[in-house]
Amino acid sequence: MPFLTNKIPSGVDCRLLWDYVYQLLSDSQYEPYIKWEDKETKVFRVVDPNGLARLWGSHKNRVNMTYEKMSRALRHYYKLNIIKKEPGQKLLFRFLKTPGEIIQKPEKLEELESRDQDGPEFKDTFELSPLSSQ
Repeated sequence: MPFLTNKIPSGVDCRLLWDYVYQLLSDSQYEPYIKWEDKETKVFRVVDPNGLARLWGSHKNRVNMTYEKMSRALRHYYKLNIIKKEPGQKLLFRFLKTPGEIIQKPEKLEELESRDQDGPEFKDTFELSPLSSQ
């Protein structure tokens, strides 16, 4: 794999995994790790799960990050209807909402992403913005 800086394309400080993934997808230099399969329908593929986990771990200053650990955080987003796994497809996912459609409560999500197992309650973690109902 080519050496890549961990600079997020937009320069935004992404504290949450879903936002980080969305930003990586906006820059073609990260295609060896993650890429759009169908941008219009928001379907993306994790090309190199271990490489993506290393990037995320580097971004979060967690050198022992693995895809297994990172995927736990991804599964929280299934419950929140932000990301879903495409049935019958390995490493293929779909964004159900875009970052602009979500009003974040980052401290709650960061706590959820840090846990090794499912958290207690997910209500009040997200609110939909008025744009998402259109």
